[in-house]
Amino acid sequence: MAKGFKPPVVSRIASLLVLAANRAGLKIGAIALLTVRGRKSGLPRTTPVAVVERDAGPYLVATYGVTNWVRNLRAAGVATLARGHRSEPVTAIELAPAEAAVILRERLRSAPSFLRAYFDVTPTSALEEFEREVLHHPVFLLEHQSSQAKGVASRKIGQLNVEDSGGNMMTREQQLSDSEWTGMRGRIGGWYLNSPLRRLSEILILGDCRAAFIAAVSRIAQGNETVLDVGAGSGHYSLVLAKNLSAGKVICLDLSEEMLGHLERKAEQQGLRDRIRILKASAASSGLEPESVDIVVSNGVFHELPSPDAVLSEMIRVLKPNGWVIITDFRDTVIGRRTGAAHREGSHGPFSVGELESLFAKLGLRDVKVTPVRHWVMAAGRK
Repeated sequence: MAKGFKPPVVSRIASLLVLAANRAGLKIGAIALLTVRGRKSGLPRTTPVAVVERDAGPYLVATYGVTNWVRNLRAAGVATLARGHRSEPVTAIELAPAEAAVILRERLRSAPSFLRAYFDVTPTSALEEFEREVLHHPVFLLEHQSSQAKGVASRKIGQLNVEDSGGNMMTREQQLSDSEWTGMRGRIGGWYLNSPLRRLSEILILGDCRAAFIAAVSRIAQGNETVLDVGAGSGHYSLVLAKNLSAGKVICLDLSEEMLGHLERKAEQQGLRDRIRILKASAASSGLEPESVDIVVSNGVFHELPSPDAVLSEMIRVLKPNGWVIITDFRDTVIGRRTGAAHREGSHGPFSVGELESLFAKLGLRDVKVTPVRHWVMAAGRK
C-alpha cells in the first residue's frame, strides 16, 4: 500500500530552499517554479515542480498525488513556468491514462527511492497497472505559449517604446525594463523582491551585500540628502534608505508600474510615504534636472544593461558636484554568472572588480573604490 500523499518534512524543507534558489536566479536540475492561479482565492500560487523533458514537450507528474497545485492547474488550464529568472506562460493538458502511463513509468524509473513509496506500482510493473495509477498521479503536458506571447509583447513594446513621455525617441537601454517586470511577473516579482524569503536566499547564496551597501551610504549621508535609486523595483533598498533619512527623500525610479505600485504600498504601510518620490522613467533618461541629487545608487540593475555607460552617464548628469555614485551588482563568479544569466541576450552580465573600476574612471569619477562582497561587487565614486 502506498504512503499517504503528504510530502515528507525533508521534502517540504527542500522545496522551500529550491523556491528560494530559483527565485534568486539559480537553476537546479529539472526543478522549475509553477505559478498558477488559486481556484478559490484567485491569487497566484507558486510550487517547485520536477519537469520531465521529452521530445513531445515538458511534462509534470503529480508525484504526491492530487495536491493543491494539481487541482488549481486543472481549474485554470494555464500557468507560468519559471527556471531561474526566465519564465513563460504554458497551457496544461492533462493526459489520458494510456498516454500518461508511459510518462509516469519513466518518471518512476528515474525517481529517488524515497518517492517510490508514494506509488502502488514499481518501475517494472505492467503499463496497465500504471494506467490505473494515473488516477492518483495525473500527468500534464505543458505547451509553451512563447511564440504567441512574444508576438503580443513585441506589438506592445512597439507601441510603448517609440517615444518617452517627453516625445523623445528611446534607446535600447531606455526600453530595457518594459518587458522584464510587467503583468503577472511584475506583481509576483514585486512581492518576492522585497520579501523576507528573498532576503534569506540572497544572504545564504550570494552574500549580504545590502548590509555592506547601507553601511557605505551611512558613511556618506547626513540624513537630509536627496537620493536617487535607479531601478528601485519594489523597494528592497529604497525603503531601507528612506528609514535612515531624517529630512531627505529617496527618488524611486523604475519603469515597472507593478513594482512601483508595490513599493508605494509598502512605503505607506511603513509610514515612509513622505520620504519617497515615485518616478516612472527610464534609467538612461530620468527627466530630472542636472545636478539635482546628492547621492545616486543602483542595485542589481547594471548586469541587465546592454551598455551600462549610458545609464551611468545619466546618473552622473543628475548628480551634484562632489556627490557620490554607489552601485552593487553580481560579481563575475560562477554563482554570479549563473544568477545573472537568466536575462535577455545582449545584457552585459556580471562585473569583475576591474570592469567597474575602468567604467567609473572612464566617466570621470574620482575616489573610486570597488569591493567584492562574496558573489556581489560594490563600486563607489565621487563626481
